[in-house]
Amino acid sequence: KLLVIGDKFYAGTNGGLYYYDKLSKKWKLEFGHSSLQVNGIKELNGEIFIGTNQGAFRKKNNSWAQIMTNRSLHNIGSDRKNIYAMTYSELFVSSDNGATWHSDQKGMPDGMYTFQVVEKDNTVLAGQWDGVYIKTAPQGWTLSNKGLPLNFPVLEIVFTSDFIVAGSSQWSKE
Repeated sequence: KLLVIGDKFYAGTNGGLYYYDKLSKKWKLEFGHSSLQVNGIKELNGEIFIGTNQGAFRKKNNSWAQIMTNRSLHNIGSDRKNIYAMTYSELFVSSDNGATWHSDQKGMPDGMYTFQVVEKDNTVLAGQWDGVYIKTAPQGWTLSNKGLPLNFPVLEIVFTSDFIVAGSSQWSKE
């Protein structure tokens, strides 16, 4: 995973979180160790969050702390207020920067994990194994696949000024 936050360029790797040091023109370890697989990076309210094979971590005031244990994350996402932890079996949300977590799977299929959670113009979207879901809080999520083939796995959602692109690993002739 790659992300630019402020003037720093971060890379999540199979051996920790790195940043590119412009002065030395080298990658430097920001956080982690050789067995920490960083699968997602997000910034929310000036803090950095990472989703890893060993849970979720948060950087606050130049100090890293684990905020979710006993779960392997394949990604981490955010909207304006919440951080989302994407495990391999369930989506979790925290509205207090990771101090507490609760399941946010309502409306999505059981046993299928969420690939990505993003926000655009106050609308929160999730890419799932069977399409795109829209957050309809407090009711949960609603499938919104207008224009997509049936059972289309959406691994990535990207916005432009004019439209939304749903990326997949599956090819469809539709």
